[in-house]
Amino acid sequence: MFDKEKLKEIEKATQAWGKAHAREFDAERRKEFACRSGIPVQRCYTLLDLEERGFDYLKDVGLPGDYPFVRGTRPTMYRGRLWESLSYTGRGTPEECNELWKSMLTSGLDRVFIALDLPTQLGLDPDDAMAEGEVGRVGLSMTSLRDWEIALDGINVGDVMVSFVSNALAAVSVASHIAIAERQGVDLKRLRGECQNDILKEYTVRGNYIFPPGPSLRLGTDIICYCAEHMPRYEPITVSVTHYAHRGATPVHAAAFGLANGFAYLQEIVDRGVDIDAVAPHIYILANSEHTDFFQEIAKHRAMRKIYARTLKERFGAKKPESMMCRVHGANGGLSLQKQQYLNNIARNTIAGMALALSGCNAIGLRAYDEHFGTPTRDAILTSLRTQQVIAYETGITDTVDPLAGSYFIESLTLDFEKHIMQELEAIEKRGGVLRCIEEGYFHRALAEDGYNWQKAIESGEMVWVGVNKFTSEDEENRPTKIYRAKPEFEAQRVEALGELRRKREAKRVQRTLDEVKAMASLPAKPENNLMPAMIDAVKAYCTNGEIAQALKAVWGEHTEARLV
Repeated sequence: MFDKEKLKEIEKATQAWGKAHAREFDAERRKEFACRSGIPVQRCYTLLDLEERGFDYLKDVGLPGDYPFVRGTRPTMYRGRLWESLSYTGRGTPEECNELWKSMLTSGLDRVFIALDLPTQLGLDPDDAMAEGEVGRVGLSMTSLRDWEIALDGINVGDVMVSFVSNALAAVSVASHIAIAERQGVDLKRLRGECQNDILKEYTVRGNYIFPPGPSLRLGTDIICYCAEHMPRYEPITVSVTHYAHRGATPVHAAAFGLANGFAYLQEIVDRGVDIDAVAPHIYILANSEHTDFFQEIAKHRAMRKIYARTLKERFGAKKPESMMCRVHGANGGLSLQKQQYLNNIARNTIAGMALALSGCNAIGLRAYDEHFGTPTRDAILTSLRTQQVIAYETGITDTVDPLAGSYFIESLTLDFEKHIMQELEAIEKRGGVLRCIEEGYFHRALAEDGYNWQKAIESGEMVWVGVNKFTSEDEENRPTKIYRAKPEFEAQRVEALGELRRKREAKRVQRTLDEVKAMASLPAKPENNLMPAMIDAVKAYCTNGEIAQALKAVWGEHTEARLV
């Protein structure tokens, strides 16, 4: 590949080119150009840059669908089938969600992606004093199996994939999904679902945790092992990279912290004696195109797939090719979308969607352009879906696999990202691993510094955000005409529905199943002590989120964040 005579010829031509245009180079907009992670971006890339980095085509890129999966996890990628389009949605009540989801399913989606409100995610029932003012505010209030029955009424979960962002009490959501499937007569071996279940990132980026990290890791692992045994088509965990980006993490830190969490879950599984090849094929990575640096995001995802494949093969001893595939659910939002001149978010969504598609994502979920103002409206949700459809059907980028492969810039940048991500992963291991980094505040400090530097760059104008710190328009209308708000009476309605549920259910059965949950939680984390069967029994008895959370708190206690110094 690297003919020495040809390389000398290119080097000579490059030097002559540099001398001929030196004056123009001095007039560039900035003295230095770099990615958000500080990786320098050169003026021009040639074959010399790949030779300098020791580029090896088969080792560093390979062919689509083959190890190390840099070019994607399928040999035909989008020529065979397009990425899956996701739309993360939720309304305040199960009745409203049922209507919305049925509408979205007729618009081209093939899954229900449930956004839960904060009380549900934190194990607080609607009548809990801590839930006041938050019930149904940013998503669906799901208190018990009864709410699942209403929300999914008329939706065949055997045909429609059901996904949900549930972490601290992910086991309750999975158990509820199982109960609905059994009620509909769906064979669990063909049940499709996806649960975020990435509790480790909650301690550093979202804060939606309940229990200490150790017990939480045990509960999340129980879900993964149970699904691997009973539900082979289920995705029991989606490890998050994107939430680190939402906190302002550099792309290198976001990728490294997310991958480190994923490897921590896998290590916990292997330590239990579970075959890695029984579990790894069902794990996904939720990554992002958050920083609107188009080529950076593409290179980052390609590097992540390579690192993941090598780690699964060499560290965990995976044998199956599908175990080594880093399946990426791509997303954006949070940091990249802005409230000012909010319609610009449609353009940002398009750029993010293109970057995610060109990086070979398996699924893509673009956020709604109006989400800064409240729960997204149906029009905004539909626009995000249509944006993906325009990219898929009108641009031609799906006609060939990995169209940017071989680009001197892309391949060089991919190698740079691989190097920097690996350096950070090694630093995490030297500090004692993920749990130690959480407990000692390493992740918190890194994210705080990253976020501070990000904000400084925005405020100084070093990083341009159109409509935010440049090209602003004070007289421009900056508020959508339609904004969805959960009705004030929703909270009272949810409290009333909860009271009715408690009056009608069998109290003795409720207490018995909660006692079983506590008894199992008090046992060591072993395959024979998996908590999921007890969780399923509790859900079927119509125990509430809050009651199950209280049962686990009685055994494990609650996590209190350490004061950082």
